[in-house]
Amino acid sequence: MNTAGSVLLDTNVVVAHLRNDPDLTARLRATSATYVPWVVLAFKTLAW
Repeated sequence: MNTAGSVLLDTNVVVAHLRNDPDLTARLRATSATYVPWVVLAFKTLAW
């Protein structure tokens, strides 16, 4: 797998993105691939 230009997000970054951080959103749009661990997805599901 080629990971050039891809990012792996942690919980803090996902929360900031969900809170509409404009700088973070711009940076995420510039990536070729975004990966979110299942633990972060579970946190999002349980926290909301």
